[in-house]
Amino acid sequence: MIDFDGEFITGTLVNEPNELTNIKNGDSIKVRIGEISDWMFAC
Repeated sequence: MIDFDGEFITGTLVNEPNELTNIKNGDSIKVRIGEISDWMFAC
């Protein structure tokens, strides 16, 4: 499930990150909308 409260996006990671080593598949995450930088992400 993915949730957005207007400031934070929360959800569960469903793949293995290529470059990040501090999170893994299945981890719950919560990030501010301004911290996301991805060519597939659009508001």
